[in-house]
Amino acid sequence: MSDPHRQKVIEDFKRQKAQFDALHAKKAIARKMLRQQEAHDSILSFAQAIMPDPAQPDDPYASLYQVREHHRHLLDLMEKVASGEHLRVIISMPPQTGKSQIVTRTLLSYLAGKFPWLHLMMGTYSQDFADDKGSEIRETLSSDTFRGIFPKCELKVGSRSRSRLETTSGGSLRFVGRGGAATGR
Repeated sequence: MSDPHRQKVIEDFKRQKAQFDALHAKKAIARKMLRQQEAHDSILSFAQAIMPDPAQPDDPYASLYQVREHHRHLLDLMEKVASGEHLRVIISMPPQTGKSQIVTRTLLSYLAGKFPWLHLMMGTYSQDFADDKGSEIRETLSSDTFRGIFPKCELKVGSRSRSRLETTSGGSLRFVGRGGAATGR
């Protein structure tokens, strides 16, 4: 191959590679935006999105959250709670089956994102457990993933309490243990 011809082939290859890379980047952005919209519209997708797989950071669909059949039933029930179809529910499930993950971290974070002006409260058996859940939800609401799904939900600057989170839209999340004060604010 002559040098000018070889140079032209190399330039063509570089141009085609740049076009391919640009298309690949657009596809990645489109997949991320689609995942964010799905997570905005569905508690199940949201539960998966807020637990991304760190081993696959470029795949918005890679999740550490493993959905089992009983999770699907509970997530469907929480979807009805979020839509207002069910105003009261009682959940009776064995320990270590995902209740706290779904009902506290997932549902409360989802509701705070969709309706950042709401005042939400979680009551539980101990203040330590309530504070732990408050910290987990603060971590979720502060994550880049959450902010991509619900960009209008932001925590107030300077709000450091583990038992009370406040949004810039006037909403709040309270975490109260047995014997704690649930009124007065």
